[in-house]
Amino acid sequence: MMARTNIQVFNAGYQNIMDDDNYNVNVQRTRGVTAGIADPLLHNKLYRQTSIMAKALADYIVSQGQDCLDTDLTNITNALTTALETHTKKNKNILVTETNVAANTVDWNTLTESRTYKITGATFAADKHQPVGAIGTGELVVLKNGDDTIAQVYYANSVAYDKAGAYHRINIGGTWTDWVYNITNKGGSVTGNFDINGKLTVDSLDIKNNFTVAGGTPVTGDDLQKVQDQIIAPNQLIYISPNGSDETGDGSSGKPYKTADYAITKINKQIPTIDIYLDCRGKKSNGFNMKVIDLFRQTQIKQLNIRAWVDNQDNNTFANLIVDYGKAQCTDDWSSTGDPVRYFWGNLLVNTTTFGQNNNVTVYLNRINITLGARKKSDNEAKFLFVCDELIMEGCSVNIDDYSLWKPTEGNGKEANINFQKDTTNVFKYMAIKDTKSASSDPNIGGDITNLRSDSRNFTISFLTGSRIPETVINNNGGVSPEIPTNSILYKYLTKP
Repeated sequence: MMARTNIQVFNAGYQNIMDDDNYNVNVQRTRGVTAGIADPLLHNKLYRQTSIMAKALADYIVSQGQDCLDTDLTNITNALTTALETHTKKNKNILVTETNVAANTVDWNTLTESRTYKITGATFAADKHQPVGAIGTGELVVLKNGDDTIAQVYYANSVAYDKAGAYHRINIGGTWTDWVYNITNKGGSVTGNFDINGKLTVDSLDIKNNFTVAGGTPVTGDDLQKVQDQIIAPNQLIYISPNGSDETGDGSSGKPYKTADYAITKINKQIPTIDIYLDCRGKKSNGFNMKVIDLFRQTQIKQLNIRAWVDNQDNNTFANLIVDYGKAQCTDDWSSTGDPVRYFWGNLLVNTTTFGQNNNVTVYLNRINITLGARKKSDNEAKFLFVCDELIMEGCSVNIDDYSLWKPTEGNGKEANINFQKDTTNVFKYMAIKDTKSASSDPNIGGDITNLRSDSRNFTISFLTGSRIPETVINNNGGVSPEIPTNSILYKYLTKP
């Protein structure tokens, strides 16, 4: 039967708890509790800190095979003593070596006790069971584990890359293996073709062109980079802060970029998940101007997240995102047939138009307040924020005049779930729209409108849900544009503030 404990962490969910800065200076913590009304945040912090240490100790006792239950203090004391004794017994055979000098003529088969031996100026011989050919100055480390296993490791001291390194062998049950040599220094080069019948072990491998496995298709560096981006590290984090730098920043939390427009140029479009963090630490609701994130026909990205970057446990600070005027590509370039590439023109935030090639691009926003920057108002303006398969907004707010939130991409199974933050006034026209206009040049500033066309693509919305949706939106054709057929929305549930 496995050992067990009923010791638990108080306030395991880390809710309603005093932060570290306030706890550090709290008078009742430093001087003790006084008469009056107890501060629940302080006590939640106190009980969590004491109980989490108790839980850690209980888990250690259980890991050593002893029960730790709160029914008997004596049993806990005895269990801790037994656990420490068990841990000590498990680790009593840790080896500590002492240094000796081995004579150069000694048979190394006789060096079987745990020691470190200094070797100086030796010429190694096979009959002495020494590493023949190795540099004769170095360190021999002997490690003995019980009575049946002995390891010898000889470190040769040399600046020559093909002479320095480690030689090792093992004695198991009285029989020694041959010496094995491992080069540890870098240097040198080789040319020509080599057949290796066995295992080649290296710290790193730099292939200049490509490699082939079992006669298959050559694998290039670009192929391996896709494996890295999409399988090994399928997530890109981009941090943006007013205190960052577009010149020296790398987008990490330690070296964030300064501007959102520069940061979005660094999006790796081969990585499935992109996380963008807007700095609001220190309870500062900073403002960030951003032009459209245009992911036209970028089929590798599956999810784009935009979040407020806040201090731990700060649930009351939001990032202010100002969407500037720009363009987003919505067609391919068919200039040869008289139909050049066209764009949506307006204050758009995200465009993931892929014509059904990527059926699940999710855009997720958390604790973002969205407003519009300077507009170029006209009848040809594309008045919506998002083109994507799935839109999720949690704890956000929008004030975007007569703009709408979402233009679903072409295809079936589109979803939107919008949950606005409490006590905010949200202004927009529709939850979802279908028809809009596109053109090759900006139609809102006197550009050539001969190429201006209506962009209307068919889709089916599986879920359209939202909470705290303005009553004006719900009363406006049920929150969707009239061009969307009723049977194109399988489930809709919108609630007022």
